[in-house]
Amino acid sequence: MNNIVLDYRLSEDWNNSKSDIDLNKVTKADLHYNLFLGDIIFKIKNCDFSAIWGWIPILDFAVGVYFALEELRNADSSIYEFTESNETIKFIKINENVKVIASYTEGLIEINYQEILLAERKFLRSFIIDISNKYPVLVNNKEFCEYKDLAFNS
Repeated sequence: MNNIVLDYRLSEDWNNSKSDIDLNKVTKADLHYNLFLGDIIFKIKNCDFSAIWGWIPILDFAVGVYFALEELRNADSSIYEFTESNETIKFIKINENVKVIASYTEGLIEINYQEILLAERKFLRSFIIDISNKYPVLVNNKEFCEYKDLAFNS
């Protein structure tokens, strides 16, 4: 899995502006669109699909890419569309591989399907663990626990 780097960086601006939110009571929509904003670092071999925009909802990205890759089990292609943007990452299944193409950067690359699937699951799990450790109150949020279950029971 050394061919794939999939990571995130939370925005300091987000952290400073959202410190007074009661994470016990946030909704699924809040979790998807308004919380944990930052940058996505996403590199496959020599192609860089990173989104260093400072406002990407990290949980939405992690869950959205998870479902896009899962969709390839029964489909030839799938698309992840960034929140608040028209930018996309398209995944095209080709036998045991996946071609990855992003609308916001040049380049495309083909990678083994199982390798990208495992990298994405690791990313989702790491994010859930990091956020749970940083904000322990989230374990009391029913909506967040659904994502935790998705990350660790799929």
